[in-house]
This record gives sequence, structure tokens and C-alpha cells, in this order.
Amino acid sequence: MKLRKIITAILTLSMTITLIPSLGGCSLAVKGAENDSQDILIGVFITDDTLDFSPNPLYAKINRHNSSDVSDWEADFKDVKGISFFAPIWTDKDGFSYHHTSYSDEICDSKTEFLVSDQGNESNLSAAIYTAPPASPKTVAYHVNRVYQTPDGKIYAVPGSGVSTDTEHGEGEMMSVSADDQIKYLEGRELKTDKTSVTVRFLAMYKPVKISLFQMNEEHQVIKQEDFTPGNLPSKLTTEKGTSYILVETVKQTPDGGRTYARNLYECGENSEDSPLETFYAMDTGIMAKQYTEIVYQNK
Repeated sequence: MKLRKIITAILTLSMTITLIPSLGGCSLAVKGAENDSQDILIGVFITDDTLDFSPNPLYAKINRHNSSDVSDWEADFKDVKGISFFAPIWTDKDGFSYHHTSYSDEICDSKTEFLVSDQGNESNLSAAIYTAPPASPKTVAYHVNRVYQTPDGKIYAVPGSGVSTDTEHGEGEMMSVSADDQIKYLEGRELKTDKTSVTVRFLAMYKPVKISLFQMNEEHQVIKQEDFTPGNLPSKLTTEKGTSYILVETVKQTPDGGRTYARNLYECGENSEDSPLETFYAMDTGIMAKQYTEIVYQNK
């Protein structure tokens, strides 16, 4: 499974976090002491089936590819089929730390935020998964397993929440699963809190079966039409002269074999390259992935 990666340096920011007087079930650690062994939540690993974690958690394989560059490092659960969305912390040979966000093709609309302050660290991850409602009477379940990182860098998964979808879910309907955790610890005489929040939204989307691109002029006339199989659009599209905007029409198939249509407009202009075309295609798992097409604008 191909994983996409984002490397984010950990910066110190001026930020105020309200400390909760009660520990709320979280343990208290003293950095530098023998009990400094708290594992931190770094994301989720989503599977179709319930994983058997007994007697030990499911550990990820960490491959540094004989490189000192953290952008080359990878962690994944190679022996288990699933969807990865997690952000471990890597520390390079010079002592600099980085959040390394890895996510599978099925992960869309991902957002990550990492904050470091005098009160502690805060990590917020969110993403969406677009899944096709199955044909009746099949029900599809997804298990959102929590992923943790140990102080010595090991990464493992434990059971989490689950969701299911069936033909009763219309397009656009949403379910959301969240995983939250925090650890409190003493650093010197100061009580600090590290927080992590991960949210994955599950949205129903009918399977795209055809995508048409219409290059339109200012009079709303078609200059050029191209039809594509979803997932096979070009990585770069050069517009025809006189193109004012692009109309993207997606034909989708409903579970009962019907058809629906979705249309989106993309204006052509000097900043078009900053707004690529976004289209979807169905993977073998029934989950949608996004394809991006860069727009190269030609002056009139």
C-alpha cells in the first residue's frame, strides 16, 4: 500500500492551555524518572475486520531505509490490510524532532495541526473517508484502531471504535469517529499536559463511473469536451485558448443501478495552478480516492 507523507518540524509557540485539575484517569509521569514511560496517541489504523490483539498489541514495522533523513523513514503494519492515518515523532541525528504524517490513498481532506507550548504539546488530526454504499443486503464495517508510540519509538495499534454502512445511507450522509487522549506529567515543578485528538469522518459517495471535462468560454459555450474513466485523468491539463472555466461532470452509479450526476466549476485564471481539479475514483475496497489534475492556464 502506498503511503503519502508530510514532514512537519516541531516549533515552540506562545499558547495558553487550561489545565484540568482532575487527572481524569490519566497517569502522572515525572520526566527523567523511572516511571517516565507513557505512550502517546499518534493516530489510527482502520481495518475491515476486528483485529486479534491478544496477547500483544499489533506492532508496526519501522523502516529507516538506511537514511538519516527522517523524510525517508516509514512505519506501517505491512502484514495487515488497512488504512493508515498517524503522525509519529521522529528525532534525527542532530536532536531535531519532526511529526511524520503518513496516510493511505483512501484518506481524503486530511488536516494536521501540531502545537508546542510551555503548557505541553497538542496534536490534532482529521480526515475523511468516502465509501460507496454496498448493494443490498450487504453491510460493511470499519474498525478504527488507535495507534500509539512508545517513548523509545515503537509504534503499535490497539482496538478502537467501529462504524458500519449499508444501502440505507444516502450520498453525503456522515458518521464520525474520534479518538482522544492526554497524558499529564511533571517537568521540574510544572504540571504539563500533552493532548491528541484524531477525528475520521465517513461519508457515503456513489461510485463514479464517468467523468467529463467541458472547457467553456465566457459565453458558456463548449470549446472542448473530454471524457475519462475515473482515476485516469491526466496529471496536468492545458486549457484551450478562450477557456473561461472548466465544468466537471461526474456520473455516479447508485446501489440499485441508477445514475446520479454531480457538477463542479473551476474558473481559469492566473491562480488556477493553486486550485487543481479534484475528482474521485473507486478503489477495489469500495472506498474512494482523490485524483488531482493541475490546470495550466493559457492566455486568451
